[in-house]
Amino acid sequence: MNVNCEFCGTSLDTRTSTAMKQVIAWVEQGKSAAKLMTDGAGWAHKFCVQTEMKRRRGAFEQVESLF
Repeated sequence: MNVNCEFCGTSLDTRTSTAMKQVIAWVEQGKSAAKLMTDGAGWAHKFCVQTEMKRRRGAFEQVESLF
């Protein structure tokens, strides 16, 4: 199935290993193990999710160059 990436808007094949699906889950306070997951609405490229994680942590700075 082809969908659009939630972050970059380009086409994404959901059958590939680079596709990530958004989920909704319950997480116990102070723990990271998710329980009772249900499907969310979005899909994204793995690279786009990683880039967004870096941006939110303030660790991503885009450097522009002409060459």
